Amino acid sequence: MDSDDENMEEVIEGPLDEDDQPHGFCTITYSSSDRFEGHFVHGEKNGRGKFYFFDGSILEGYYVDDALQAQGVYTYEDGGVLHGTYLEGELNGPAREYDAEGRLIFKGQYKDNTRHGVCWLYYPVRQLQ
Repeated sequence: MDSDDENMEEVIEGPLDEDDQPHGFCTITYSSSDRFEGHFVHGEKNGRGKFYFFDGSILEGYYVDDALQAQGVYTYEDGGVLHGTYLEGELNGPAREYDAEGRLIFKGQYKDNTRHGVCWLYYPVRQLQ
């Protein structure tokens, strides 16, 4: 999901710089109902931040020059969680995914937001009654 589309209207809460761009800790609510809370430097996300998407999912991590970098955590609307490595805003590198009960369901690599290379998928064992 990309809430940074140039055509979206936004409401900014927080300090602005001399060009009326977010600067410091701000909350931006987009017309899509997505919301970003985090640190800005002259209009670009820089530092810790959290995206709240309209579907209930959340993406949290460290932003550099408006793109998610390093370790990030994506929480699905159902409570499942993906811990991954981001480069220029996309999953690139090692990742682990857990279901809503906290069970590991994926361990492997991502390249450009797609599972890539050797990956392990885990399925819960169900007991027969």
